[in-house]
Amino acid sequence: MRSGRQSQAEKTNLASATAMPMWIRSAQSTASGLDTAAYSRLVRVSVEALNSGLPQWDRSHVCAYLRSALSARAGTFPGSYKSVISSAFGVAGRPGSMLSARVPGLDGIDSTLRLHSALCEASAPDYCALLTALNIDFNTATLGFVKMTSSTSSAEIWTQVSVESLSVESARCEVTARVANRRRWKKLASYWYLRIYDPKWLKEQFPRAILRPFLSIAEDRKKILGILKSTSLLPLARTHKISKSLSGIRAKLRDQEWLRDKLDEQRERIRKEEARSEHLRDIRVASIEEALQRLLRGEGRAPRKIGPAVLTRESGLSHSQIERVIRSSPHLTSLILAANADRRRQVLVWGARQLQAEGHPLSVSSICKRAGINHSKGAGLARAIIAELES
Repeated sequence: MRSGRQSQAEKTNLASATAMPMWIRSAQSTASGLDTAAYSRLVRVSVEALNSGLPQWDRSHVCAYLRSALSARAGTFPGSYKSVISSAFGVAGRPGSMLSARVPGLDGIDSTLRLHSALCEASAPDYCALLTALNIDFNTATLGFVKMTSSTSSAEIWTQVSVESLSVESARCEVTARVANRRRWKKLASYWYLRIYDPKWLKEQFPRAILRPFLSIAEDRKKILGILKSTSLLPLARTHKISKSLSGIRAKLRDQEWLRDKLDEQRERIRKEEARSEHLRDIRVASIEEALQRLLRGEGRAPRKIGPAVLTRESGLSHSQIERVIRSSPHLTSLILAANADRRRQVLVWGARQLQAEGHPLSVSSICKRAGINHSKGAGLARAIIAELES
């Protein structure tokens, strides 16, 4: 602990770190009723914090230690942080606003001390003020911070506790760490575990964490059933949405048997739907294969480029059904690619056979004309086809 008159450099550092004015005048103040000793200790703690070097702890460890110290000194009743801070520094404020106090400064220039009204919103200046109010010097505090680092590793801080392993202690630890590091936490299973099973502690530690009542079990069930019945979502998407919803999180914690039964029913429906879908897919594959064979045979019509639109007219299936089946069937995809790759020859063969059936002599130009293929592009194939048909 430092004592005596503060150096100008220390005062400057303190101002930048805690946003407090340079109002200390040795060991006394001209303000009546101001606890000079508390403000002097606050300056010393703040300067020591600034000069402590690279810390071996982080915000979560500081917050955990201060909560423990505050609980040991003042209990865990709602507003214990605000009560201790107000008593030490004479600060006051409306609910939900900053706490403040007028502090006489040097040369008659007054300043204002401002502190957060809730520990969950606190930052470094508020931590220094709380240490001072609890009469804890910075050296003692650092030992506590280090102890917290050994009891709570970084992995433990950032890993979300699974629902199955939740307990009051583990839930408190995770929520405290998340709040201390200013991370989102109101969708955590730990937060809802405390809302359901330990609301008193949660309200005492985080007064703003419980803003309004949450849904009842019956209301949560209604929400979950609504998701399960949604026709706009695929079956697996419904299950995923439930697991991420607040109703789903709460059901895991307080309505497990009902939720398990509903999810089991959902899985059974998915299995049956998949079986029906597989059977239906096999039927559609067979239908498309038959349509493809008819198109390849021609049956009096010129062969056409085969795609979903042509197969739709030939098979009676919808365009989207055919596209889905083709995407899921490498065999069909290969057949269609092969058929389209040889389409020019197929059209020329069809044209030659049409001429033969009508009793016309075969020639390169007549075959190309009947097939509707440019002479320069089909002449070579037409000669080969004439040779095959007349041999």
